[in-house]
Amino acid sequence: MSALSWVFGLTFALAAILSTLELFTSLRKPPSWRAGIYILVRVSLDGISSLIILAFLQSAYNNATWFSPLVQVAVSGVLGPAVLRSQIELPCGDNQARRLGLQVLYGRIRASLDVKIDNISAVAESRWIQSIVLPKIKELGVDYLASRIEYYMRSLERLDQEQKEVQVRFVKQLEEEDTFEEAKGRALLQYLMDNGGRSVVKSLCRERNDSV
Repeated sequence: MSALSWVFGLTFALAAILSTLELFTSLRKPPSWRAGIYILVRVSLDGISSLIILAFLQSAYNNATWFSPLVQVAVSGVLGPAVLRSQIELPCGDNQARRLGLQVLYGRIRASLDVKIDNISAVAESRWIQSIVLPKIKELGVDYLASRIEYYMRSLERLDQEQKEVQVRFVKQLEEEDTFEEAKGRALLQYLMDNGGRSVVKSLCRERNDSV
């Protein structure tokens, strides 16, 4: 494979990695592989834009000594996604502004893709909760779940002591509610998921009942 092919391939890969990181950090749950086609389209748009930028820069700076393959990859891989997200606002009277730029079109396409990815991933997560997580919570018991949540909250560095106490009191209130154990388990699970405890839920699913 020629050096030029490697530059184009690495440029596309860098833009794709940045796009993937943006997607994963924007969702509170991991995207489902079932949404792979929409993820691929989303990532490819950023990759293609980086290749267009690379071709333009090569035509303009091909003879420049500083324009090394590494610089080409780094600059084009970052600029491609950035250009897609760029826009300017022009005043058009009555305190209104008109937005111009690729972001206007790309934003709509990306929003549509993100909705599809989110919906498919939500379906996959609900299936995981219903078929795996809830039976495991029933097996381990509500008391054990509440205890794990309490220790998890107390171990979070991002919460100060007062915030930790508030979270723990709320968990205890849920645990002591006069309702069915299954309802308590669902409420505690939802509370844990809403507060960034998905890793705790995954850890619970790997536990054996005889280790409790």
